Amino acid sequence: MTLKHFVEYFYPGIIMSDSSAEEIKHRDHTKIKVPKGVYAFKFYDREVVVDNGEILKGKPKNHSSMFYHMGQIMTKADVKKKVKKNSTLLTNMRVNEWDKVIKTKYNQFMPYEKGDMIIG
Repeated sequence: MTLKHFVEYFYPGIIMSDSSAEEIKHRDHTKIKVPKGVYAFKFYDREVVVDNGEILKGKPKNHSSMFYHMGQIMTKADVKKKVKKNSTLLTNMRVNEWDKVIKTKYNQFMPYEKGDMIIG
């Protein structure tokens, strides 16, 4: 059994974000070359076993925080001041108890989680 490291990239989607993942050697955000169209990425690990030539992969675990490629952290007050047609976003923030959101470089709004970082 071998522990493998992966990076999962997030792309804007129509209803939900799209994502792709690839194996990496190290969980170091400074070594990631962010592909075109990506607004964020995160790391995770999984156990991999080769059994009679068959590759068996465990469930993803040890998820990192999100690393947003550019973007801006916004509070409710920021959203009220700076975002036009903000009622749906403010309602989502209130109902979901989000104190902050991250505005991505593609003008999406994602919930800010403790540990999330903006890079680039």
